[in-house]
Amino acid sequence: MTLETDIITFLSEEWNVTPIRTTQSKFCPVDCILTKNDNFVAICEVRTRRDKWDDVQRWGGMFLNYIKLNNAIEMSRQFCVPFLFVAYFIPDDILMYWKVTNDKGQIEIEMTLTSRNAQDNIADGKDVKRIRNVVMLPNNPKVIKKITF
Repeated sequence: MTLETDIITFLSEEWNVTPIRTTQSKFCPVDCILTKNDNFVAICEVRTRRDKWDDVQRWGGMFLNYIKLNNAIEMSRQFCVPFLFVAYFIPDDILMYWKVTNDKGQIEIEMTLTSRNAQDNIADGKDVKRIRNVVMLPNNPKVIKKITF
């Protein structure tokens, strides 16, 4: 069981939804789809960070891979559900989320496109650093609550 799994379980209980997980053995557009009464209600990407929220704010905001964002927006449009980006900041023990799109797949928050040196983890355990396009989310997420996993 991973911290990400714990977070998804917590969200399912907090929001009274049932998660459908995507595979973790290869790239997927999102981490899970949230359902209620057998209907899709949201798609969700979950991140855990060893950084403090204050540090992330000083760096300019939370980053999300541009390709992953575009895939999630397209899923949001196709399934007619919002896309939620959830982040858990381990040192602060706080869980936050951004509602990136509405149920029509329309973007609801301002984002900044930038490039940065990023680390990719690949299947054989090697880390590869490369420049890639990322989107910086604004510094105004909704706080779910302080939690301990």
